[in-house]
Amino acid sequence: ESLAQLTGRWLSDLFGDGKQTDYPYVSLSTDDRDLGLLARRTLSGRLAAVNLGVGDNAAKRLDNAFEEGLVSTLLEAGYTVLLDRGAGARESERSTGLTDRLRSTGRLIGSITAAGLRPGDVIAWQGSLSGFAGLIAASDLYVGYDSAGGHLAAALGVAGIDLFAGAACDRMVGRWQPWGPKPATVIAVREGDDPPSVLSEVQRHLP
Repeated sequence: ESLAQLTGRWLSDLFGDGKQTDYPYVSLSTDDRDLGLLARRTLSGRLAAVNLGVGDNAAKRLDNAFEEGLVSTLLEAGYTVLLDRGAGARESERSTGLTDRLRSTGRLIGSITAAGLRPGDVIAWQGSLSGFAGLIAASDLYVGYDSAGGHLAAALGVAGIDLFAGAACDRMVGRWQPWGPKPATVIAVREGDDPPSVLSEVQRHLP
């Protein structure tokens, strides 16, 4: 069981009736909710929120080719991708490299801010985590590495595919997996797993 599930049960036992486990809950600000509504109103079709940030833990990510293949797979499946550019210079540089490579293949790269949206196949968000939470809430799917974004999606009731790499053991994957009204599909990436096989697993779980 995940830490979130264990905590929810404890809260239910302490403050509730002990029968219904309490889910995590996210209260979005009006501005953050409006940002998501802007994306939903402006864009047609299905939306996939994507965060490929890993902080300073490089063991949690796969390679550049995998990330490009992941976004391309979502686009080919009919999703418009809302891409979080991440936090800090290193993640911003990686996401810029990703969008540059996608642009070279003919993909249109747009952007979204509180002031407006420039459409594209991939729409980049550079801003707060709470703003990205608003975009997740408006999406049909969340995809990313083990991160706060996956937990937000689960708590917001958005279907998720979480790539969990760099875990010390299976118990760690179980304890830290997202949990909420819409639990994520967790793909545990183990040492020696090749990126193409992981991408195939993502494709298999796409809604």
